[in-house]
Amino acid sequence: MWRRLLALACGLICFAVAPALAQDTALWRTVGQWQIRIDASPGYGCFLVANYARTVLRIGIDQQNDKSYVMVGNEAWRSLQVGNQYDLALGFDDSARPWLWRGSAIARRIGNGDMVFLHLSFDRALLVEMGRRNLMTIYYQGAVVTSLRLLGTNAAVQEMLNCQRAADTVRKEDRP
Repeated sequence: MWRRLLALACGLICFAVAPALAQDTALWRTVGQWQIRIDASPGYGCFLVANYARTVLRIGIDQQNDKSYVMVGNEAWRSLQVGNQYDLALGFDDSARPWLWRGSAIARRIGNGDMVFLHLSFDRALLVEMGRRNLMTIYYQGAVVTSLRLLGTNAAVQEMLNCQRAADTVRKEDRP
Protein backbone atom coordinates (compact mmCIF):
# COMPACT_ATOMS: atom_id res chain seq x y z
CA MET A 1 0.00 0.00 0.00
CA TRP A 2 2.81 2.43 0.84
CA ARG A 3 4.43 1.73 -2.51
CA ARG A 4 1.19 2.60 -4.30
CA LEU A 5 0.89 5.88 -2.37
CA LEU A 6 4.52 6.71 -3.07
CA ALA A 7 4.10 5.95 -6.77
CA LEU A 8 0.94 8.08 -6.89
CA ALA A 9 2.68 10.99 -5.14
CA CYS A 10 5.64 10.79 -7.54
CA GLY A 11 3.29 10.68 -10.49
CA LEU A 12 1.38 13.74 -9.29
CA ILE A 13 4.59 15.70 -8.74
CA CYS A 14 5.85 14.79 -12.21
CA PHE A 15 2.51 15.76 -13.73
CA ALA A 16 2.49 19.13 -11.97
CA VAL A 17 6.09 19.89 -12.93
CA ALA A 18 5.70 18.67 -16.52
CA PRO A 19 4.66 22.05 -18.03
CA ALA A 20 7.92 23.62 -16.83
CA LEU A 21 10.03 20.92 -18.43
CA ALA A 22 9.35 21.42 -22.13
CA GLN A 23 10.02 18.60 -24.57
CA ASP A 24 13.81 18.64 -24.91
CA THR A 25 14.83 18.05 -21.29
CA ALA A 26 16.57 15.22 -19.49
CA LEU A 27 16.78 14.52 -15.78
CA TRP A 28 20.28 14.99 -14.35
CA ARG A 29 19.60 14.39 -10.64
CA THR A 30 17.04 14.98 -7.90
CA VAL A 31 18.15 16.93 -4.83
CA GLY A 32 15.48 17.23 -2.14
CA GLN A 33 12.42 18.93 -3.64
CA TRP A 34 14.35 19.95 -6.76
CA GLN A 35 14.77 18.16 -10.07
CA ILE A 36 17.94 19.21 -11.88
CA ARG A 37 17.43 18.91 -15.62
CA ILE A 38 19.22 19.75 -18.89
CA ASP A 39 17.31 21.74 -21.49
CA ALA A 40 18.59 21.14 -25.03
CA SER A 41 16.60 24.02 -26.52
CA PRO A 42 18.58 27.00 -25.12
CA GLY A 43 22.07 25.63 -25.76
CA TYR A 44 22.06 22.88 -23.15
CA GLY A 45 21.40 24.98 -20.09
CA CYS A 46 20.75 23.23 -16.80
CA PHE A 47 17.89 24.18 -14.51
CA LEU A 48 16.12 23.40 -11.24
CA VAL A 49 12.40 22.85 -11.04
CA ALA A 50 10.14 22.41 -8.01
CA ASN A 51 6.41 22.20 -7.48
CA TYR A 52 4.60 24.15 -4.75
CA ALA A 53 0.93 23.13 -4.67
CA ARG A 54 -0.36 25.10 -7.71
CA THR A 55 2.88 26.99 -8.39
CA VAL A 56 5.88 25.75 -10.37
CA LEU A 57 9.30 27.38 -9.95
CA ARG A 58 12.08 26.93 -12.48
CA ILE A 59 15.54 28.44 -11.99
CA GLY A 60 18.14 27.97 -14.67
CA ILE A 61 21.07 28.97 -16.80
CA ASP A 62 20.53 30.52 -20.22
CA GLN A 63 23.67 29.50 -22.09
CA GLN A 64 22.86 31.55 -25.18
CA ASN A 65 22.77 34.85 -23.26
CA ASP A 66 25.13 34.00 -20.37
CA LYS A 67 22.37 34.75 -17.86
CA SER A 68 20.39 33.00 -15.18
CA TYR A 69 16.62 33.09 -15.05
CA VAL A 70 13.62 32.52 -12.85
CA MET A 71 10.38 31.20 -14.28
CA VAL A 72 7.31 30.96 -12.12
CA GLY A 73 3.84 29.82 -13.09
CA ASN A 74 0.61 29.27 -11.24
CA GLU A 75 -2.61 27.62 -12.43
CA ALA A 76 -4.63 30.56 -11.08
CA TRP A 77 -2.81 33.27 -13.04
CA ARG A 78 -5.36 33.39 -15.87
CA SER A 79 -4.96 37.14 -16.52
CA LEU A 80 -1.39 36.81 -17.83
CA GLN A 81 -1.13 37.46 -21.56
CA VAL A 82 1.59 35.57 -23.44
CA GLY A 83 4.16 38.03 -24.78
CA ASN A 84 3.30 40.83 -22.35
CA GLN A 85 5.86 42.18 -19.91
CA TYR A 86 5.31 42.48 -16.16
CA ASP A 87 7.65 44.37 -13.82
CA LEU A 88 8.54 42.08 -10.93
CA ALA A 89 10.78 42.26 -7.89
CA LEU A 90 12.26 39.37 -5.93
CA GLY A 91 12.95 39.48 -2.22
CA PHE A 92 14.74 36.88 -0.15
CA ASP A 93 14.08 35.84 3.44
CA ASP A 94 13.00 38.82 5.55
CA SER A 95 15.29 41.22 3.74
CA ALA A 96 15.07 44.92 4.51
CA ARG A 97 15.80 45.43 0.80
CA PRO A 98 13.16 43.32 -0.98
CA TRP A 99 13.66 45.21 -4.25
CA LEU A 100 17.26 44.10 -4.68
CA TRP A 101 16.34 42.00 -7.74
CA ARG A 102 14.05 43.75 -10.20
CA GLY A 103 13.26 43.06 -13.78
CA SER A 104 10.76 42.89 -16.57
CA ALA A 105 9.28 39.39 -16.84
CA ILE A 106 7.85 38.10 -20.09
CA ALA A 107 4.77 35.88 -19.97
CA ARG A 108 5.26 32.70 -21.99
CA ARG A 109 4.10 29.14 -22.37
CA ILE A 110 6.46 26.19 -22.35
CA GLY A 111 5.75 23.43 -24.80
CA ASN A 112 2.07 22.52 -25.14
CA GLY A 113 1.17 23.33 -21.53
CA ASP A 114 -1.75 25.50 -20.49
CA MET A 115 0.12 27.23 -17.68
CA VAL A 116 1.60 30.65 -18.42
CA PHE A 117 4.98 31.37 -16.83
CA LEU A 118 6.67 34.63 -15.99
CA HIS A 119 10.27 34.51 -17.28
CA LEU A 120 12.72 36.88 -15.62
CA SER A 121 16.42 37.05 -16.65
CA PHE A 122 19.26 38.03 -14.31
CA ASP A 123 23.02 37.84 -14.14
CA ARG A 124 24.33 34.64 -12.61
CA ALA A 125 24.85 36.28 -9.19
CA LEU A 126 21.16 35.53 -8.56
CA LEU A 127 22.03 31.83 -8.29
CA VAL A 128 24.44 32.54 -5.43
CA GLU A 129 21.81 34.65 -3.67
CA MET A 130 19.14 31.98 -4.01
CA GLY A 131 21.49 29.30 -2.75
CA ARG A 132 21.96 31.22 0.50
CA ARG A 133 18.29 31.92 1.17
CA ASN A 134 15.30 30.08 2.61
CA LEU A 135 12.39 32.09 1.20
CA MET A 136 11.78 33.90 -2.08
CA THR A 137 8.95 36.42 -2.34
CA ILE A 138 7.78 37.71 -5.72
CA TYR A 139 6.24 41.19 -5.91
CA TYR A 140 4.19 42.84 -8.65
CA GLN A 141 3.41 46.55 -8.30
CA GLY A 142 4.56 46.41 -4.68
CA ALA A 143 2.15 43.61 -3.70
CA VAL A 144 3.18 40.07 -2.82
CA VAL A 145 2.31 37.65 -5.61
CA THR A 146 3.68 34.54 -3.92
CA SER A 147 6.25 33.39 -1.38
CA LEU A 148 8.09 30.12 -1.93
CA ARG A 149 10.27 28.15 0.49
CA LEU A 150 13.71 27.44 -0.91
CA LEU A 151 14.40 24.16 0.87
CA GLY A 152 17.78 22.63 0.04
CA THR A 153 18.39 25.21 -2.66
CA ASN A 154 22.11 25.59 -1.98
CA ALA A 155 22.78 21.87 -2.62
CA ALA A 156 20.49 21.95 -5.66
CA VAL A 157 22.20 25.05 -7.12
CA GLN A 158 25.62 23.42 -6.61
CA GLU A 159 24.41 20.29 -8.39
CA MET A 160 22.95 22.42 -11.20
CA LEU A 161 26.38 24.05 -11.63
CA ASN A 162 27.95 20.57 -11.78
CA CYS A 163 25.36 19.67 -14.41
CA GLN A 164 26.23 22.80 -16.39
CA ARG A 165 29.97 22.08 -16.29
CA ALA A 166 29.31 18.56 -17.60
CA ALA A 167 26.95 19.83 -20.30
CA ASP A 168 29.49 22.48 -21.37
CA THR A 169 32.21 19.84 -21.67
CA VAL A 170 30.03 17.58 -23.81
CA ARG A 171 28.88 20.51 -25.96
CA LYS A 172 32.47 21.68 -26.58
CA GLU A 173 33.43 18.17 -27.65
CA ASP A 174 30.48 18.09 -30.09
CA ARG A 175 29.01 14.99 -28.49
CA PRO A 176 25.23 14.59 -28.33
